[in-house]
Amino acid sequence: MSTREGPAPRHGIQAVLPVFLLILLLCTSACARFPAKPAGSAWAAVTTDAHRAFTPGADRDGDGIGDEREQSLRSNPDARDSDGDGFDDGYEDRLAPFGFDLVRADADRDRDGLTDAREAQLHLDAGKADSDGDGWSDFDEVFNSGFGFDPATPTADADFDGLADPLELRLGSSPAKVDSNGDGVSDFQAYSADQPPNGPPLTGGLDELIATPYSPAMDAALQGMRKGARFPDALAAELPYPIVTAALAAQELQPSAALMQRALANPRHSPPVYPPYLEVEQALFALAQQYDGSPGADIARLFYWTGQTQDNCNQETRPGRKIYAMKISANPGANDPEPEVAFLGVHHAREMISGVATVHLLRTLADGYAANKPQIRKLVDTREVWVIPVVNPNGYDRAAIDNIAWRKNTRWEKGQMKFCGVDINRNYAFDHVTNFPAAQRAQLPSVGNTGVNADGSLNIESETYPGKAAFSEVESQAVRGLASSQFLSRKKEVDGLVCSLSWHAFSGLVMHPLAHAPIAPDIGVEPADVGVLDALTQALATATGYRDLQDDFPTTPNVDGCGLGGYHSYGDASDWLYKNYRTRALSIEAYNATERGGCPVQNSWNYNFGPLDAAKRDAVADNNVQAALALLRDCTAP
Repeated sequence: MSTREGPAPRHGIQAVLPVFLLILLLCTSACARFPAKPAGSAWAAVTTDAHRAFTPGADRDGDGIGDEREQSLRSNPDARDSDGDGFDDGYEDRLAPFGFDLVRADADRDRDGLTDAREAQLHLDAGKADSDGDGWSDFDEVFNSGFGFDPATPTADADFDGLADPLELRLGSSPAKVDSNGDGVSDFQAYSADQPPNGPPLTGGLDELIATPYSPAMDAALQGMRKGARFPDALAAELPYPIVTAALAAQELQPSAALMQRALANPRHSPPVYPPYLEVEQALFALAQQYDGSPGADIARLFYWTGQTQDNCNQETRPGRKIYAMKISANPGANDPEPEVAFLGVHHAREMISGVATVHLLRTLADGYAANKPQIRKLVDTREVWVIPVVNPNGYDRAAIDNIAWRKNTRWEKGQMKFCGVDINRNYAFDHVTNFPAAQRAQLPSVGNTGVNADGSLNIESETYPGKAAFSEVESQAVRGLASSQFLSRKKEVDGLVCSLSWHAFSGLVMHPLAHAPIAPDIGVEPADVGVLDALTQALATATGYRDLQDDFPTTPNVDGCGLGGYHSYGDASDWLYKNYRTRALSIEAYNATERGGCPVQNSWNYNFGPLDAAKRDAVADNNVQAALALLRDCTAP
């Protein structure tokens, strides 16, 4: 500012005022068209015209990484091998947790899936795929270090149960028994679910934690290898990270039992049973373009959360994938006074069937409206439907492509040594475990299933680790942003979610909020809401053939005679939506015994989290769409 400037003379205000009023008048119009960005993250619209900033799912070089994400990763969207090191960007992206980088030249002399630099960090021999000569590849042992395997020291697994002998000795379980306490749950399954393998017999309530994702053929191979058989080459494509492990299995390096029990049962082929997230993005954008009013029906709008997810299980700052939401409404550009209903898919990565259901729902509504189906037109004309097809995109992609057993997101948190990530459906604010004092946490029902140690401290390695604080994760923040109408437009796009449905898998159950015993000082569901919620769960159960649990999840001894009981959970989306907004927030555990073809042959824990062929996948998804239509029909403003 010039030193000559100073306060304007009092008599000059008359001259300045008209100019000020003109500026104010212009801003009233222009500022509405170009609003300032709200503080923090928000939902932003994805345009379908030629002036869009990015196109969801676009992949010009065909390397499996979207163009927009390549820009975030600083790789070249027009080159399959950005750093010219001989490894495609897609390959390096998938193997980033093992040392690969898209924009830094890497070497892997022994082609074992670990870069030479990573092997040097671990004091391994970069010229040998099995540095310590114990029969397990270095990649296998690094991948399964959480189960006691060490690539630098010969590791034994005498009973071939997937837990290394030194770990079993530390745990007090038997290195000579697959099931130390004889409860029908293997030591590997129990340990994977954060349960002591030699503890009291597990009687139920751990279905989604203990369920095993590998195929019956892989299970037969596991049993055979315990008797001295060789690994069948035909199953190599089912192993986790098949781009590496399949080639290693073809050599003399047999896969460990841990690797086999984390197998895909969904080998990457064309088309895959569960598509990679890039294809989900493409499907959403195609639907948005088809129904943006030019020239077809104008009933769809696509949004993305501006918060940056993280895909950094390699412990480096590494951006992840975008989270999308779609609105279906007869007047999608306006906020009409109609009941608003939200549908959420894939909180847990391996429950990919829920993402198929959400996309099928969007297609059912949009295509049905365009085809003038009376039932669909009535719903779209009288409701505003919001769908987040995949809440956890980074976890979903890892499960779909490389490791179908993956559950959490892929954000590494300081202190995690073996198992990366946070359970998104334990990260919401209501009854987040950090709301309780440590002593009370230690006494919570089903405490071992919610990321807490026996002494009440957080178990940072747990499959249900809830994060150090509520809403610590971008994924749960995105759901909160939708519920609280946090949009870049600065308009109130959502007046309040009247109803919601959060999809999970498996069991075939329908539940309303707080489907577990209330924990003091919380009082559970309001008496005035019980009848309404019970009617909604009954309607969804009737539509799907699933069991209506209402508020009896933890005490249910079995479902469809399969011996699966429920368990308490804390910090989940449906409880938070109900307690914070009084949303009639329901949950479904999809994929019941009828859809699965009955109970498992061997024991009550051997389940997949979704169908393993496309026809069954679509049938289960369409069945769940019927539940969504029932909720839209019966959800009325309070």
